[in-house]
Amino acid sequence: TFESYDLNSYNRNQNGSIVGGTAVGAYIRYSLDSDPATSTVLAELVSTKDGEVLESHKLEAGNSVTFSYPKTINAKNSNITLTYDTSTATADIPGSLKFYDDRDAVYSTVVVPAYQVNTTRYVTEDGTVLATYSLQTIAGQTVTSSKVRTFTGYDYVKTTQNAIQGAYPKGTLMLAGVGADKNGNKYYKAIREVVEDNQSVMTLYLLDPTYTGTVDWTGTDTTGFIPLLKTSPTV
Repeated sequence: TFESYDLNSYNRNQNGSIVGGTAVGAYIRYSLDSDPATSTVLAELVSTKDGEVLESHKLEAGNSVTFSYPKTINAKNSNITLTYDTSTATADIPGSLKFYDDRDAVYSTVVVPAYQVNTTRYVTEDGTVLATYSLQTIAGQTVTSSKVRTFTGYDYVKTTQNAIQGAYPKGTLMLAGVGADKNGNKYYKAIREVVEDNQSVMTLYLLDPTYTGTVDWTGTDTTGFIPLLKTSPTV
């Protein structure tokens, strides 16, 4: 599992006058398998009551899936659609997952992390490598160096550890959410930017009332928006 997303914003709309439905007591859990040759994501709708998996789908890059469970709670509820967007792919990340409802409102964007290999090296002071130990993980997972080992003819001196890349590379931008009024009119969006390993800032952009062109409500293009505020770096 590399990420989870609660349905709080989605549920507020289901309960409210916009949809007139019922809140769904669940969250979405995202996982990767252990095969670095693939980037398939398992998306599961999980009950907040007892942890039961209510519905699940596998997502391949470039595809979309729709969760129909919300309509079994109330027929007025919006379906949940997840799109595996590859337009955000780089050498370090395979893409991002976008959460939509029936009105095409984007509730969240989650970047899919890449696999990485973490290696412990046992090295002499003159640079001779005595042994190595490698562990494959998903970028951002916490790892600990292998323990001190004994090598005949050598004495232990010290352990050093280099910082590893977080789940998302520095400079990664992602759409965190879009705000709308009770009539469904969109008027702001929030964009998260990774500024250091495992640290990001959030910037709130307000729709410029004087702008008459087309604006991007599903991505990170800020043309036609006014930056309103930026948070301090947070983990």
